[in-house]
Amino acid sequence: MFSTDWDSIVRPLGFPPVERADRLVAGRNSRVHRLEGGNRRVVVKQYFLEGGEPSARQRREYRGLRFLWESGVRAIPEPLWNDFEQGALVLSFIEGAPAATTSISLTDIDVATDFLVALRETAQRPGALDLDDATDAAFRLGDLTKGIERRVNRLVREGQTPETLAAALRDLVERALPAAFTAASHHARALLGDQTLGVEARTLSPSDFGFHNAIRTRTGLAFVDFEHFGWDDPAKTIADFVLHPGMEIEANLRAAFATGMLDRFSVFDPRLTERTRLLGPLYAVKWATILLNEFIPAAAARRSFARADTSGDESRLLDQIDKAREMLARADAFQALAGL
Repeated sequence: MFSTDWDSIVRPLGFPPVERADRLVAGRNSRVHRLEGGNRRVVVKQYFLEGGEPSARQRREYRGLRFLWESGVRAIPEPLWNDFEQGALVLSFIEGAPAATTSISLTDIDVATDFLVALRETAQRPGALDLDDATDAAFRLGDLTKGIERRVNRLVREGQTPETLAAALRDLVERALPAAFTAASHHARALLGDQTLGVEARTLSPSDFGFHNAIRTRTGLAFVDFEHFGWDDPAKTIADFVLHPGMEIEANLRAAFATGMLDRFSVFDPRLTERTRLLGPLYAVKWATILLNEFIPAAAARRSFARADTSGDESRLLDQIDKAREMLARADAFQALAGL
């Protein structure tokens, strides 16, 4: 059970009695509320307990934000209190509007790139090597392909769907996904091999990075949602931004981000452009499997927890199938999408 006894969650901070709790826009894995008491406001993020155990997402987010805040990064929420027992993390409230609801400019792209460069710089600080790898980080081609294979096999083994959608899901899982995966993995393996990416070429990353997880404040952009934070491959950061289905920005801005990141990060990895070009289609296939997680009962339970709403489930599932098909089309078009 998740506590809605807000006072018990924020009491260790000396927070006044909670007078108001407003649900903010929910993610896909957690619930987020803004609490008000006296003249103070904070955000409480509640995580889905995996089998009754504390969430790895909560641990990553708290440790990541704490490390970055102590390193002087300020375009993030400050972690104020962490309560594993109640699956709750208390964060400072950032006043502003979701960046995704505003017009995104080339200046915003530069700010996003600068933020990731700043995270790369914190990776040199004491304690950075003690941080976890980002969720699904892969530093060898073989690790990436095995991870995608596991996702596809899980869909085959555990996928459940209303009968009206069964044929469409089966076509994706048994035909389209394997075909796209085979083509992308064979091409990458032939040109990249399977060497491990050196530590010097890695970076610290929110992993799920983009304007869908940004707030436009009076002083600039702030970035939120560090559930997947950790050591990652910059090629993955670039590919995920270009491909992300949760962001609706113009194609030229996605390409500008890729160009800016390659300009700034290639000094640490001369093969970054080549790796991004070859790994991008594989990350598109991976995104297609993620979009189909709604058909796996365990993942669907986490989504329902975050939404606190199960209305319109069949329509939502159909949308996920359509999005997965579109993502597979992006696998073929990745180089053009990234301006490579």
